[in-house]
Amino acid sequence: MAEGAILALESAGLTPGVDVLVAGLNWSPEGISMVKDQRMLLTDGGHFMAGAWAMVMARDHADIEGWSPRTVNFPMSAITHDNVARYGPLLENPDWEAADFAAFGLQASRDDYGFDPMRVLTQMLGHQAAASGLPPQAPATQKKTARSSALMDAPQ
Repeated sequence: MAEGAILALESAGLTPGVDVLVAGLNWSPEGISMVKDQRMLLTDGGHFMAGAWAMVMARDHADIEGWSPRTVNFPMSAITHDNVARYGPLLENPDWEAADFAAFGLQASRDDYGFDPMRVLTQMLGHQAAASGLPPQAPATQKKTARSSALMDAPQ
């Protein structure tokens, strides 16, 4: 919808990012591109990883005796002009093999999940750095812009 709004603004002779600020949702390649060229203020996303979080929880349910249902919160995060150069390429051409989703499993030291899409992107940056022989960059500080919840029920 944000992409359509931007195209409509342009066809009306307005300049997105100057005359009107538009924010998007989904971390789509088109949205990332529009953030890069400053037609879109930000694209908020990470919720597409909910399927990965569900698989992590299903694995824990199978592996951990006494695993109990819980409410899971995970943040969505903004890709903005300030961090698009760092994270945009990872989202435009993701290397999901570089993400260690097992690291997000329930840990004995805590009773909740640390699901965060920016942690996945940081893992991918670390993998790229290791492959290139460069030190990994510290992740940019992210302001949590929204929280999503999903309740996983134990089978009856």
